[in-house]
Amino acid sequence: MLLANSLQLSEHLKGLYIKTAAKLKDRDRRQFMAEAVKSLGVGGQTLAEQE
Repeated sequence: MLLANSLQLSEHLKGLYIKTAAKLKDRDRRQFMAEAVKSLGVGGQTLAEQE
């Protein structure tokens, strides 16, 4: 679950993002990853890099 104050991803959501990205190829994968990180808001890029 995405929490506004601590900005964390639940293990379920993290797994869903990883599985979805793995099923996509090339441009579609890059687009999905960019949109997922953007949806995390401020600090999302840093969180994605750490995860």
